[in-house]
Amino acid sequence: MVENTAKLNNSFFSPKFLFRVLVVVFWTQNTVLNFVIEVIERMPIIGHFASFILPVFTGFLIVASSSYIFKRIYRQDILLYVAVILVILCTLHLYPDSSEYIFPEFGRIIKAVALFYLGAAYDHNESKRDLFFCSLLGVGISFLYQMYVLSTGRVLADDNMNTAYNVLPSVMYLIYWAFCSKKMLHWIVAIGGVLLVFVFGTRGPIIAIFAYLGICAVYYILKIENVLIKVFLILLSVALIVYISSQNRIIVWASMMAEWFGELGFSTRIFDFVIEEELGYASGRDVLTEKVWLAIKRNPFRGYGFMGDRSIVGIYVHNILLEMMCSFGIINGLALFLMVLLTPLVAINQFRKDHSVAFFLIMYFCIVFIKLFFSGSYVYDQSFYLLLGLCVGAIRINKINVNIRN
Repeated sequence: MVENTAKLNNSFFSPKFLFRVLVVVFWTQNTVLNFVIEVIERMPIIGHFASFILPVFTGFLIVASSSYIFKRIYRQDILLYVAVILVILCTLHLYPDSSEYIFPEFGRIIKAVALFYLGAAYDHNESKRDLFFCSLLGVGISFLYQMYVLSTGRVLADDNMNTAYNVLPSVMYLIYWAFCSKKMLHWIVAIGGVLLVFVFGTRGPIIAIFAYLGICAVYYILKIENVLIKVFLILLSVALIVYISSQNRIIVWASMMAEWFGELGFSTRIFDFVIEEELGYASGRDVLTEKVWLAIKRNPFRGYGFMGDRSIVGIYVHNILLEMMCSFGIINGLALFLMVLLTPLVAINQFRKDHSVAFFLIMYFCIVFIKLFFSGSYVYDQSFYLLLGLCVGAIRINKINVNIRN
């Protein structure tokens, strides 16, 4: 009986395995599967149904793996959906002007919140190799597509923000895998992925990558038990940063990279920002920030309701903290922000001795929060809710492990 149960759990039709497939589908939906759907669209007959293939397949995986998902989520998790619906209904009642912004995005919001449950049910030990091969394939296909575009004589866009953020999780995961495996080949692949992100000319993903590299490097240095080696590496790192930052070496390096990228036909936008000392250029975000902040000061306690920043500037404010304070008031908005900020930090701290899990959570932390301070909105950002689910699930697993040890 036990043997038959084990075989069933490991079979291709078990809820556990189908959940792994569901994770793969989510991970590749904006990279590999995006190209697969485009190919299907060009096929006769079946091409007419291409837009339905992924939603139907995803729905099937959700239903087929539901028994596995429900075993790993708690009853109180359902309250998240209830809370979101109540917030929307209260906003529609108290701030009817927001309805024109909420209704068009309602389906997108509901879909994004569902990613919390995917994260809460996620088992990193089961899926980490799957994500590596998916990330490798996603980065490789994205690179080959850029080469194809250049071969046709077309010019790449100076700022391809959407593609940059779509491929960012895969690139970050290759870096994560390189840190964990400590193999040179994996580092070469990861560096290739980083160069691909530079091609898209968007600052947010690049900042997320370097923030992640810096955090992981500091983690490894602090973990070293030999005090002399630890002090030496710290001094070496400081000296290297000072050397690179002094005497316009960054500008020289940026000029060389801009020339090289330009000759290949890639975007030089990032390097142009460095050369012209405009890396902090706000791209109009400062105007949005100023208008929303003035509105918050006029109504600091009540706020303007869910998605309230849209009713002020017509678009999200590109700053998760301001967005929350504008919606729910300074006190409630700040409390909500601290809650969603502390949840990943608590999970990361609990797994500080297991760098395989900790580095994965840090990776997603960098992706989500740096993005939401540059672009995107937490309201319907799938990675935001996935991160919360991953962290809640990790905290619960750690609690179970502690209870078992005790």
